[in-house]
Amino acid sequence: SQLRHKELMSFLTQYWQADMELDPEISADCKSNEDLVEAFFLRGQRAGVFRIDISAATLNDTLIWLIIGLMDSERRGRIARATLPSTIEELFMCGAKAETAQSL
Repeated sequence: SQLRHKELMSFLTQYWQADMELDPEISADCKSNEDLVEAFFLRGQRAGVFRIDISAATLNDTLIWLIIGLMDSERRGRIARATLPSTIEELFMCGAKAETAQSL
């Protein structure tokens, strides 16, 4: 959903301030989203899809910041809009190692 609403995500990441998380309503929404994504990663770890040596919380934060960072790069014209989803998937699931990308 972050990519579907990337203009909103871009706005929020540009103007987000850490003290906004002190607002109970905002904090509850953030926590609910974190819980859903972490549950997804936990299910994937149990099914053997995701590594178990990296916590679900770490996977969650890594994915979210990868998405935010690449959306910002797209907004600034550094990467093509059309490649954004595949770039996020490739980097998150396979990493940046050359032999990983070649083995696909």
